[in-house]
Amino acid sequence: MRSALVDAEGVLVEQAGDRFLRYDQPISQDFIDSLRSERLASAAVRAGEMHRVASVPTACYDVWSAQGLDPYRWTAKELLRKLRADGLDSFICSAKSL
Repeated sequence: MRSALVDAEGVLVEQAGDRFLRYDQPISQDFIDSLRSERLASAAVRAGEMHRVASVPTACYDVWSAQGLDPYRWTAKELLRKLRADGLDSFICSAKSL
């Protein structure tokens, strides 16, 4: 059974007299483990036309968008490169090279 990610939740935080929104997105270890299993299994399976290479949490897209990046226009190769550069390899679910 695959664990699903829940949407990011906004929390109003007050600190040193300032108020800001903090977004949290709980990610379970079961979800990370399922992605790892899928990545390991993908090496032995032939990829079809539609092949899932990553499962990226909404929070990552929100951070990248806030940095002025447009992750929705990236190719799969660019997405994988960004995940690796940011140390988010756990969200890669394919061992296939692109």
